[in-house]
Amino acid sequence: MIHSAAFSPDGSILATASGDGKLRLWDISRRRLTATLTGHTDMAQSVSFTPDGKTLVSSGRDGAVVLWDAHTHRRLATLTGHTGAVWSAVVSPDGKTLATAGDDRAVRLWDIETQRQLTLSTGHTGVVNSAFFAPDGNTLVTSSSDMTVRLWDTRAFSDPATLTDRACTFAGRPLTEQEWHRYVPDGIAYRRICP
Repeated sequence: MIHSAAFSPDGSILATASGDGKLRLWDISRRRLTATLTGHTDMAQSVSFTPDGKTLVSSGRDGAVVLWDAHTHRRLATLTGHTGAVWSAVVSPDGKTLATAGDDRAVRLWDIETQRQLTLSTGHTGVVNSAFFAPDGNTLVTSSSDMTVRLWDTRAFSDPATLTDRACTFAGRPLTEQEWHRYVPDGIAYRRICP
């Protein structure tokens, strides 16, 4: 079963993610297979390219998100954190941010260059099936088996003050230290932010 397919930005390569856990790269002009990438231990669920075409991103039922060099086919990094299948892994239009979503009902944003998790967002009460960035990159939309579609303002995740203010407003009370570390990016020291 083929779960996902994506063209490289220049349209010369088609990447596919398969039920056998493998990614396959196809030369479009020659209509032939050029590479098979192995690394997922279960079904590969999604595949996408960065806008510059240099990096391929895949996610799988094994809970892993893998970054690949699209030209050498070398594994660059494996991002971990999801506690179940990762159904969707998409790159922002500027190529700086990766959004992942899956069985654990979480939406995670990652810095592609540093491979660091920027934030963890929850709100869906069911499996998050897909995620897509708006063309300007400022909004991420997610869909879920809970029968909802959610819109997320990605600008809040790049500004710690905005993010903590939003967390305070959402909670309507001071955040516990555990909640702080769950919703606020690493590296920002815990503090009580609500009066």
